[in-house]
Amino acid sequence: MPLYGKDALLPERLRVLFLSEDTAEDWIYIAYMDAYFRLHAPLSAIELIGLGGLARLGRALETIRPDWVVVCCGRNDGLLRPFDEEEHARRDELTRALARIRDAGAKAIAMTPPSSDDAPHRDDDWMLALEGGAACRAADPWTVARTLLKTLFNVALTRTPDQLGFGSGDPLFAETLTRHRLLSSAWQAHLAPGSPRTADAPLESALESPLSEALTEAAAIEARIRSLIDASPRLRSALGRSEWEGHECTDFMLDGREGFVVAPRTAAPGRPWLWRTEFFGDFAQADRALLAAGWHLACFRLSDQYGCPGAVARMGRFQSYVTETFGLARRPVLLGLSRGGLYAFNYAATYPERVAALYLDAPVLDICSWPGGRGTGIGAAREWAECLAVYGLDERTASDAGVSPLDRIKPVAKARIPILLVAGDADIVVPYAENGALLAERYSLLGGPIETIVKPGVGHHPHSLSDPAPIVAFILRCSQAPDGP
Repeated sequence: MPLYGKDALLPERLRVLFLSEDTAEDWIYIAYMDAYFRLHAPLSAIELIGLGGLARLGRALETIRPDWVVVCCGRNDGLLRPFDEEEHARRDELTRALARIRDAGAKAIAMTPPSSDDAPHRDDDWMLALEGGAACRAADPWTVARTLLKTLFNVALTRTPDQLGFGSGDPLFAETLTRHRLLSSAWQAHLAPGSPRTADAPLESALESPLSEALTEAAAIEARIRSLIDASPRLRSALGRSEWEGHECTDFMLDGREGFVVAPRTAAPGRPWLWRTEFFGDFAQADRALLAAGWHLACFRLSDQYGCPGAVARMGRFQSYVTETFGLARRPVLLGLSRGGLYAFNYAATYPERVAALYLDAPVLDICSWPGGRGTGIGAAREWAECLAVYGLDERTASDAGVSPLDRIKPVAKARIPILLVAGDADIVVPYAENGALLAERYSLLGGPIETIVKPGVGHHPHSLSDPAPIVAFILRCSQAPDGP
């Protein structure tokens, strides 16, 4: 099961210990994670402490009392040597260490070794099979940080640290890295008195300093970090400019998540917009046509939250932000492609007055169908575990939880929100009979306006239509209605 829980909320307080044989220079990824939390999740007191290898584990568990322990198999670890009896012993050592961590009441996470290429390491499968195994297939610090943020906290990031406000040359990151290295060195010295100094360790004086002195100095650095953030409120919004297919794109951060708005060359009257809830840019025939017609496009990255209540609440704040900041229409059209259907429909069920129409394409409308795989579909085990976690459910309670779009049709139908449903009738991933067909039947019985385009013999892919004209016509018609955007 994932470490994060209901609504993928960041914990109010958390102490995470990282153990590795790698040098301090290889631990920049921890400082990147620290900088993200300080800048984009200021209400969460998440403490990240990097130490040396497993020799310090016992004293660390007793002294630091971490909530989570990440055992990082790095480039300097024995796991990278030729496979032999010593390698068997190393694996046994790691297995015992993980068990010891759990016995101490902490969560144990084993992270696979970084790599300078995309080739799998021989230990990946073995480590991922361990309880709490986490993949990390890159050597550069930011990619490692992004992987851990996604795996441990369900925070999906695609932008670089420079774009997010804490690049390696920024004062914020410099102070954060200094603080991290100071405390890591001090803790290493405290937990292993008399141990030789790491050759690459910065702030060498900290190794001779008592831990209490290091904590005092770290508090002063912390005050400087807060001052830097308070003096530059725009750091948190991380406003930036990019482009999408030749159109200007405004990127920003909201609630610690990435969002963006793509602008047409000339905005249509009323500044209508299409909101993609997942998979921006995939099968984007209709998106391109609307952009050419003067529509804005928008997306808020909440991947792997499966339309849970927490995701829907974040979506509400996103809509308020973009309508106010960009002057967009009060009611967008939501596009729910595949699992994006969970977000789009649950949002419409929660805020029907804020939605002009829904375009649902091979949508997931019942979590037990996908990713649960309890019907005729193939299901997806990892995604099912994630879905249960963010909804706060388990295998027993999922069936009767009433959280899927098919359970929440009435408020959408009562608001008479127009729906366009496009799907293939040979979909074995998200079976049409268990999802779209049931929506079409029930929505019509409740008097809701719905149009369907069923593609004979087509599976889950390809989405959309080769000629998106029917989709575009539906969306434009909804936007021109008296109660449209």
